Amino acid sequence: MDQGLLNTLGRRSAQRICLRADVGILDEATGERTLGRLRDLSATGTCLTTPTVLPMGKPLRLAFEFAATEQPIRLHAEVSWTGRTTAVRASVLSGMRFLDLAGPDFARMREFIDAKLWEVQRFVCALDLFADLNDLEKLLLSTVLLDRELKPGESLEDELSEGTLLIVRSGTLTGHEQLPDGRALHRKALHAGDLLGALPIDASGPTRVTVRATTDAALLVVPIDGFEYLRTRHPETAFKLLSAWTLALRDQLMTVEPAEE
Repeated sequence: MDQGLLNTLGRRSAQRICLRADVGILDEATGERTLGRLRDLSATGTCLTTPTVLPMGKPLRLAFEFAATEQPIRLHAEVSWTGRTTAVRASVLSGMRFLDLAGPDFARMREFIDAKLWEVQRFVCALDLFADLNDLEKLLLSTVLLDRELKPGESLEDELSEGTLLIVRSGTLTGHEQLPDGRALHRKALHAGDLLGALPIDASGPTRVTVRATTDAALLVVPIDGFEYLRTRHPETAFKLLSAWTLALRDQLMTVEPAEE
């Protein structure tokens, strides 16, 4: 894919990645500290959750890690919007705009965003599931996908269990899906190319998924807020994602052998 395609989306959209990582928030004026959780990260700002509402327009200092072997990224930011509640841990969703767009930490963050975006983009392009999406749509999809690697015995974290669609990239896992009415579907083995879960379009409510790796495994995860971003900002791409998912489910159902009488 040509690098120029990124520019067709605009800087913020092109550089956006889905991310889950702890973030320390420091009010340098008062010394008050808060622990939050990143939801996404872009070249100009971030969306995060906190236990309480952050003050609008307040300049704060953020510190977060994107790899255990790397030094934390430390940036100044101000709260641009806040107050949306989320069901995850009864937290509050806020948007922050970065203030210091220069310096080594900002450059390191930009390098990480670019590398992660292209890494996930390569996975998307290699999947037959998304063969009908054009390059721009694959890029948009890449911005809302989480890439997760699990070691044998590891499970996907709780915060990604509800309203999530999982696509197995490699390895084997066991998983099951719990319906909104509390019924759990049969546990099944998952392999490369398999899907589990559902996108949040059912009026009866989102499903919950549980997966555990039996070998080294890798997943692409469409979290509920990622799909909502596509639905509100890029509805045509969201519709194509729904179409690809529906066709994949049809193919899976057609390969199921009928029960013996």
